[in-house]
Amino acid sequence: GFMLTYTFACIYQLIQMYSPTGSAPVAIAILGRVFIPLQGFFNILIYTYPHVISYRRQHTGTSWIRAFWEVIKAGGDSDQPQPKRRKIPGRIRNRGRRSKFTKERRDSLRNEP
Repeated sequence: GFMLTYTFACIYQLIQMYSPTGSAPVAIAILGRVFIPLQGFFNILIYTYPHVISYRRQHTGTSWIRAFWEVIKAGGDSDQPQPKRRKIPGRIRNRGRRSKFTKERRDSLRNEP
């Protein structure tokens, strides 16, 4: 996206600097002025491309533009809804962690009246 955006602007500047007349073709100037504002759009295309491809694999027969639109509607960073996470009970979640009490302290607490 970056290279496509700034190619014509750089060519325009180089021609203007090194040209004996000091002027560059108008077509290159217009292309530079058209492509620079499109940099954000090119970034969207680049960053959503993997999600669009994934969406098209899951929904065969979908056009690229339709898949792109669906990915954008979903937030642009996910091609499918994320499953809800289950709540894990504390006794399972903390399994394998060291206890706050030493073995002697636990035994003494169990033996107290």
